[in-house]
Amino acid sequence: IKDSLILKSLVMDSVIPYDSIHAIVAIPVKVDSARNVYDLYVAKVKKADGSVVCYTKDESKIDVGRRRKYTSHRFDFANFKLNDKVMAFGIRMTDSVGTDVYLSKNEYMTLYALDNNKMLKVLDNLLIDQWNLQNCEGDNFTENKIIVMSRKKKKANTYRDLLVKNRVVSVKNFIKHANADSTKIDSTAITDAPATGQEAKIVSK
Repeated sequence: IKDSLILKSLVMDSVIPYDSIHAIVAIPVKVDSARNVYDLYVAKVKKADGSVVCYTKDESKIDVGRRRKYTSHRFDFANFKLNDKVMAFGIRMTDSVGTDVYLSKNEYMTLYALDNNKMLKVLDNLLIDQWNLQNCEGDNFTENKIIVMSRKKKKANTYRDLLVKNRVVSVKNFIKHANADSTKIDSTAITDAPATGQEAKIVSK
């Protein structure tokens, strides 16, 4: 990998909490010079000598457009136990997209599984947190998702599914419109998503 093609601001590395002799490294590499699109190489490496045990190339994973900025990125080593032998880990990335009248921040999570020294992507870009602001109207909307693993996997599947709960944190409108009173509304609601919903489905082998 040429050093000049690496997006260094989004390079990540971390020791695996439940495997102290290995670490995970994530390196964005530019696809071509004409576009701000990057493949994401995700690798499991040995801490002792840095040798690669396994890796995957997540093609065109990162798109740095004119109006898009990545404001945060981190690993998620929660207990994503897909079956009795396989653990997964997440990569969370938050992007910000805006214009003169609209701003949106979204956090996405992708899960990768370490299965028999193979790196497999099992869940792609699940929207975790969402925040929108419509400046001309003064509308503010915030939503996030709570994720847990299902207790049992279906007989036909290799891996257990994720259970996703949608949580609307707040909805506000506080601008005084013409011929209308100022309003301020706070609401909270939690809705269970189906266990086998498409966005929550883990890709089985």
